[in-house]
Amino acid sequence: MNKSKHYLNEINHLKQKLNPIDLKYFDDLQVYMTTKNLFFNEEVIYSQLLSMIQDLLDANEDNINAESFFGNNPKTMAHEILSELPHPRLRDQGSFISLIIGISWFCLLLSGQNDSHGMQLNSLAFILVPLIEIGMTFLFIKLLHYSVYQRHQSIFYLLSGLLFVIGTLLIVIIVRVPSMGFSILIPSPWNIYILSIIVIISIIYLIYSIRTHKNNTQS
Repeated sequence: MNKSKHYLNEINHLKQKLNPIDLKYFDDLQVYMTTKNLFFNEEVIYSQLLSMIQDLLDANEDNINAESFFGNNPKTMAHEILSELPHPRLRDQGSFISLIIGISWFCLLLSGQNDSHGMQLNSLAFILVPLIEIGMTFLFIKLLHYSVYQRHQSIFYLLSGLLFVIGTLLIVIIVRVPSMGFSILIPSPWNIYILSIIVIISIIYLIYSIRTHKNNTQS
């Protein structure tokens, strides 16, 4: 089990010892810190949160609640803590973006139009769909972050739903609209070879993920 997962499990275990008011305080703080920047090192943040909840539980033994211990302005405190953390590495940002692009292209390849001539791909979709999905992901995380300490939580759900609907409609329109002469034809039987390779890679990755999860659980 990696350290991030270990720290998170410890945090979740210790949160069970908090009273409802302190639990709400700490939950909000945790969400606010972990969504501030998508590329912050999870291990560092969870390590900091684990130390904080341990200190809070010690304070509880002296009848000191979370607001008295940490203060009544958790947003400012969270910003001060995050400002001292190492800045996200470009490699981590590139890895996450590459993952979204890879998943997008994977789905587009599987949904390509196949006929006797081969597989027809909309090249415009391969450019715009990943960009839309990356934008949706970042906007959703930002909405979640800014909604933590807002009084009207319903606005977050409304904007999130609106974001999902708009993004989905744009993707559907782009995928179904003709590619205006920029289509790519993968002739038969190469389209079958490509789809077969994709299926094989997916199965291998699924088996690897299941085994990794099983090993982490047993660790």
